[in-house]
Amino acid sequence: MAKYIIALRSPAPKPALLKDQGVHLTQLEVARQTAIDKLGGIEHLPPVEFLELQSVRTRAEMAFLESLRLNTVEPGALFGLGWLNLRKKEFTPAASRFTALIDSAHSLIPADRKKYLGDSYENRAYALWYVSHDADKAFDDLKKSKAEAITDGVLDAWKAKLESDADFGALCVAEPSLKQALLA
Repeated sequence: MAKYIIALRSPAPKPALLKDQGVHLTQLEVARQTAIDKLGGIEHLPPVEFLELQSVRTRAEMAFLESLRLNTVEPGALFGLGWLNLRKKEFTPAASRFTALIDSAHSLIPADRKKYLGDSYENRAYALWYVSHDADKAFDDLKKSKAEAITDGVLDAWKAKLESDADFGALCVAEPSLKQALLA
């Protein structure tokens, strides 16, 4: 009697599914963002929680990087990795990820444009601010983010988010006139 071994191969994961995995992992941090910001960053969490969050960040980063390996312009992976870089205070790589997404805006489907473009401008503004302290560049990107919010019909939500954002607060301490100009 002959025996057959059947080898099953799983299909390669799709970039969008890998991006989704990274997004789901980052939601654990997003859900606690206000508390983490009040503590002054994840380094002030209790040790067990700090190590857990570091592990989640690493797994999310691996998922985003694998997604980008398969599709170098996957918008969700570019955004997610930029957001992780920003949260980890890796400002130059964060700015690069957001710039890549902004530069590909012309090829984004409308849903992805609405989902990522305005926040990419905003996050790049903060990343560039932390790298160069160039308020003019930051202000230009924040104006573009505001324009996207107006286009998308979410200006009030955008203003509310900005007012509660720690990065925006840091920028406004250095450049108080920005707050009035943007929130008007």
